[in-house]
Amino acid sequence: MRRTRIGRTLLLIVAFMAGLSSWAASTKVVSVSSDPGPTLWLPAGAEQEDQVGAVEEVTRFRRTWSLLFGQEPNLSDPVEVAPSGSIEETLFGTLWQQAAPSVAPDDRPAVLGALRWAVLEDPSGVMNPLAKTAASGRWDASLVGGVPLYVFLMEEVAEPAFLREALPPGSEAERLKAALSRRGSSWGPFWNRYASWLLAHAVEWGLMTPASGTLPAVWMLDTSLAPGEMSGWKFPLADLSAGLNLEFSGEATPGLRLFHVSTDDLGRVTGAGLCDLKPGPMTLPKAGTWLWIFLWNTSGSETGAGTALTLWSSYDAPFQVTESVVRAGVLDLHLREGAGVADYCLWAPPENSQESSPVATFPSEGEGEHIYRLPIPLKPGSGFRLSCRTLAGGAYSAELPVEEQAP
Repeated sequence: MRRTRIGRTLLLIVAFMAGLSSWAASTKVVSVSSDPGPTLWLPAGAEQEDQVGAVEEVTRFRRTWSLLFGQEPNLSDPVEVAPSGSIEETLFGTLWQQAAPSVAPDDRPAVLGALRWAVLEDPSGVMNPLAKTAASGRWDASLVGGVPLYVFLMEEVAEPAFLREALPPGSEAERLKAALSRRGSSWGPFWNRYASWLLAHAVEWGLMTPASGTLPAVWMLDTSLAPGEMSGWKFPLADLSAGLNLEFSGEATPGLRLFHVSTDDLGRVTGAGLCDLKPGPMTLPKAGTWLWIFLWNTSGSETGAGTALTLWSSYDAPFQVTESVVRAGVLDLHLREGAGVADYCLWAPPENSQESSPVATFPSEGEGEHIYRLPIPLKPGSGFRLSCRTLAGGAYSAELPVEEQAP
């Protein structure tokens, strides 16, 4: 009887030790150093790829947080990742849980979405509000805030001092507007740039579904656009060497703007621009196989009824060099210019180099024939080139034969 009891006791002890050993094995962690960041404790069995990815994820989190707030996030050391779900998502949740208390509750949704964009490459925080905007057709001040604005400022400005002044943007974006004003910038250009960025992403994500047409074409608005409303059309450019000429007719309303977005065969954005609509011809850039045109009413009242756009393919630069002569270090440049040119840049290869560099820039005097006198420090030769930018965001260039004459 005594031996039986002793045997049973030994069996219980062995079973307990085996269970303890199994529990210990299940709670083992992989310790990974995230120098100079915190040490990571990952679940047992984490692959080498997971370990490297976790270190990179912490680095992206810390870098993005520092960009937004000017200081490191408040993280524990070590950071322990629970063995549940994917390591990437679980680690992000742990980092956010530890850092979030230092962010005001009202600002946390925007910060969280911006961090997911930068750390996890999750576009949903920008895509979801853009999808609602695209469905409504209204591009207005409701877009000034939330995740899209945070992401835009992180990607397009990326100046830590400015971000700390401008974010959160505040009611009606007053903090953002004040930060812009202190740097000598106005709200209008910022809003145009931000709207262009939003529209380019909406096109690339397939959120915009305008009607398709073929060139040449005439597009007319039968009814007015409401404040903030946008209407669009898209055209295939079968020949990549072809750009687009466009002529506007109708009432020149100051608040009516023209967006243009170029995409390739895969739908990726290859160019975008925004300009005011004025009577007369314009030249849009050669930048892709599809060209998307949008009319946007930025005014506070309905406008645009009766507006017509005539569009046709163009293979030519919007300027023609009729003469270019250098006398005593001064270039007399005779140009026949089309409408819509903003400015020019003269390029020339420096000595002992094949790479051209700008030697003169100057604004266009408008449609017609003009003579520009430009001092140039180089002797005439091969490799001179003249490029222009159009008001609609296009870029064209042409070789420039330069002749030298005695004074």
